[in-house]
Amino acid sequence: MTMSSINEPCYGILCHRQYVDRVSNALLAIDDEWRTIDGKKEEVTPTSTSPSVDQSSKCLLVPTSMEKGPRKSRTGFSLLVMQNCIMSPAQLPPTARRQLSWAGRLSHKTEIKSPCVAEEENNITGKKRTRSNEKEEDEQSDSYLSIINTVAAEIWKDLTCNGFDIDKEVLRIDAHPKTINSNSELAQVFEDEHLLDKIASLRGIDTSGKDSKHLLLNHGSGLDVGASPGGWTQVLCNQLCIPTVALDPAVLAKRVDSLDGVTHIRAELNSKEAIEGISQHAPYSTIVCDACLSNPKTLIEKIFEALESVKQVLKESGNEKGRVVTFPLCTVFTLKFPHKTTGSIARFIDTTSEALPDYFRRFATLGGQGNVEVTYKICHLFANSISERTVIAVFNKK
Repeated sequence: MTMSSINEPCYGILCHRQYVDRVSNALLAIDDEWRTIDGKKEEVTPTSTSPSVDQSSKCLLVPTSMEKGPRKSRTGFSLLVMQNCIMSPAQLPPTARRQLSWAGRLSHKTEIKSPCVAEEENNITGKKRTRSNEKEEDEQSDSYLSIINTVAAEIWKDLTCNGFDIDKEVLRIDAHPKTINSNSELAQVFEDEHLLDKIASLRGIDTSGKDSKHLLLNHGSGLDVGASPGGWTQVLCNQLCIPTVALDPAVLAKRVDSLDGVTHIRAELNSKEAIEGISQHAPYSTIVCDACLSNPKTLIEKIFEALESVKQVLKESGNEKGRVVTFPLCTVFTLKFPHKTTGSIARFIDTTSEALPDYFRRFATLGGQGNVEVTYKICHLFANSISERTVIAVFNKK
């Protein structure tokens, strides 16, 4: 048996199965693909943001034992072994950290020869070994993974900020239990470097400044559809610093309702009260929606119909252009699929992906005449459940 050191940042993580893909993508900097459509053309083209990464060569997934059935397959934990990580598990969002049962930095690895190779060497030196069930043993040897000299203490001291002493206490799952911010995962959207760079370039803003993010979308208002209890509204106000209309018949959390710049319209989306209220704060530079509708295409359709009505109200009030939105426009919609099986989710993602270009072209007309380019992606945020996805899009008038 030989042992060699690991030079690149390498971690072993025992992670909840539902978060395996998202955790590995975050640690290995594997981003979702951005796509671009032209408002007057039919084709959809990928947007190159970075060289493609071969995840299979960097991430080894070792499944733990699980019970049969679609629901059982989503429970329990899987072991992730990753090399060349761009960050440590301590830098993951709180929602992701809570899904880690154990994390350790790997400093050395062992190379263990399979039984068949060892036998061949023994034959050369005259030492023969009697083996039974050779085929079965060879298959089992392929799944052996031996890791030594893991420095778990180093990672867990980073992961915990509440006085947790790994030498005296038992490792526990609730890492960072006192510092979890309910909106930190939503804020993840506006930390996407490609998104920020795209908007900054369109507006000619230097993003090196401390408060540059506050300038990116301050050329219009924010609209949060289905706002209660107000997580997205709080992100728009605190992170983007834009006046925000929160639309929801339900109440907002007190901490959100008391924020400066928040206007709460307690009405249904397509009601007369909502249409008039939305029109008073147009145009909008940011539109977000985390409303609970089982059919994501129906959700987008309802939002578009409401904004079309707003456009008509603006024209009737003397605004000839009837501009509901201003460019660049950023939209963030949560897609909530009705079923949680892998096959069902994949089918809904495919059908929604096919419909998105047409919806985006229709949205582009809300900003008046002219050709509009739309860059968008479907991603799986840490804030999303297993059956949710988030669509982020940037509209720009060419």
